[in-house]
Amino acid sequence: MRKYRVFFFFALAACVCTGWAQKPDNPTKVIRRTTDAVLKTVTDPVLSAVGKKQERRAEMMRITNDVFDWPRMARSSMGRNWRKLDEKQREEFIPAFKELIMTAYLGHVEGYSGEKIEYKNERVEEGKFGEVTTVISTKEHGDIDIIYRMWLRDGEWRVRDVSVLGVSLVRNYRTQFSTLMRKGTFEEMMVKLRKKIEKQRVEGTELKGK
Repeated sequence: MRKYRVFFFFALAACVCTGWAQKPDNPTKVIRRTTDAVLKTVTDPVLSAVGKKQERRAEMMRITNDVFDWPRMARSSMGRNWRKLDEKQREEFIPAFKELIMTAYLGHVEGYSGEKIEYKNERVEEGKFGEVTTVISTKEHGDIDIIYRMWLRDGEWRVRDVSVLGVSLVRNYRTQFSTLMRKGTFEEMMVKLRKKIEKQRVEGTELKGK
């Protein structure tokens, strides 16, 4: 998973929304319109200044909440094990899952350096499920395909999964969580998740250095 982090940050960057119209736009328009918003946050001279890391990341996380369907993604990432969790465990896992994802990729979002983003294809099924394919052009890795899987919830398009080079974020974590649950308890898994989150938070700080 580590080698895909540098690409997943584009997925986060392209999925941040600052506001929704009463009638939802198509999925591609939502992704296209909001990409500039998050990249503006990343490159803002004031928010990019030394000592502004917490403020910058808080803003990025705040606006990301408007488009990522964290409860659905968390539930899907647990797979069959979700049914084994009681309500208290589910309420504990969802925010931890969100923080796991965000701490893993925020540092890479902040490393954006002008890579070109193209919007290639869109597919909508039954009026409520959508896919948007984008291509990120990088100097080091060439063209990278990213697919946003979305669904229409309460009149708004929300992201339920992201695939980079054919690797699904949700399925990847589902494999990891299934292994942890098979080898131990939910409580033991949460201890490991919190340690992972803290490690990623430290690594993100070292990566950006601000």
